[in-house]
Amino acid sequence: MIWLGLAIALIWAILKTFGYIHSPPWQEALPVYGIGVALAGGIFKFGHAVGDIQRTVHITNESVGALTQQTHALDQRLTRLEMRMDHVESGLNEFRGEFKGHMVSYHTG
Repeated sequence: MIWLGLAIALIWAILKTFGYIHSPPWQEALPVYGIGVALAGGIFKFGHAVGDIQRTVHITNESVGALTQQTHALDQRLTRLEMRMDHVESGLNEFRGEFKGHMVSYHTG
């Protein structure tokens, strides 16, 4: 629509300049109509672009929300893993102490 409106205005201006158009005054407004059509097309295209941007932002926000949830779930899993590792480490330290005591008691000369 933008190009159509600009083409109408340009063709009219060229024809008027070379004297091919001898029209009544109401037809003199034809370029204004052409520019109006071009503006309407531009507004439509701008609205379409804004809609695309809004959809992209919405999809991005959903993706960020999902990533936030996944990060939170991973953080919870990591916390549980750290607690389990602390438990394993304390059990291992206890085992080392008992093993060292056993070695000292039964295997020293």
